[in-house]
Amino acid sequence: MLVHELTLASVRLGSTATDWMPFSSAFIVCGGLAACARFWVPELNLVLVILSAIAIILPGYTISLGAEELMAQESASGAANLRSDGDAK
Repeated sequence: MLVHELTLASVRLGSTATDWMPFSSAFIVCGGLAACARFWVPELNLVLVILSAIAIILPGYTISLGAEELMAQESASGAANLRSDGDAK
């Protein structure tokens, strides 16, 4: 539910917020979950947990972006992102 609210807020805030939405939503949600887990596991390293959770989205970001663009009716760039192999451009 939090990610859904962050998505709606990023659309209202503009294109910069929309571009940063995958990172910001992963950071906020993973940070919150890690902080809650710290109550049960006091020796938990919050920085490593949050960085690991964010790093996992990086290899598949272009695929996620491609699917998002296809849903937004941007078929040319969405298809290009789905076909890309994740190389830096």
